Amino acid sequence: MSIRPKVAFIGTGGTISSLGTDSLDILDDTATGLRLTADAILDRVPDPFRA
Repeated sequence: MSIRPKVAFIGTGGTISSLGTDSLDILDDTATGLRLTADAILDRVPDPFRA
């Protein structure tokens, strides 16, 4: 059994929750006005990293 570190994720909005027009849109990420909820961000994390 391996011990995995615990990580806290606090979704407060802002840049990390912004959706650009495509996955490489890093300069104008607020152009669409779309934001992900904290749950939606976590849903994008691959299963091996989730408890």
